[in-house]
Amino acid sequence: MNDYLTFAIEILTCLGISSAVIFVLNPLLSEILCDICGTQIRSLFWVRFADIMLIISPLVLVIYFTHTGEPDAPETLIIFKETLFRTLIGEFLGLVLMGQVIWSFIKKPVKPHPATDDNEQSA
Repeated sequence: MNDYLTFAIEILTCLGISSAVIFVLNPLLSEILCDICGTQIRSLFWVRFADIMLIISPLVLVIYFTHTGEPDAPETLIIFKETLFRTLIGEFLGLVLMGQVIWSFIKKPVKPHPATDDNEQSA
């Protein structure tokens, strides 16, 4: 099979599976994150963040472990594959760092300790 076609099939399969996972998770993730984040806008940011990560992460693995790019593959395909891989790794690392910075500014709600009333306990 042609190396270009093999590479395209690998990428399209990955994108199809990632899209299906995103389609199934988004409504639930949006509800959960709205409760956690407190507002719809904050929730939407983290849903989109998760969507991007769910596309980039598997795609990086598919490109890294692809069967194309063997010694007999066309040079343009090898260059494209390596460029795409490095770009996605850069995006992934950038998103991870951005997510950590934003997450560090999110204030976690303090759970109130139940008030203990001596009168209630002795009764």
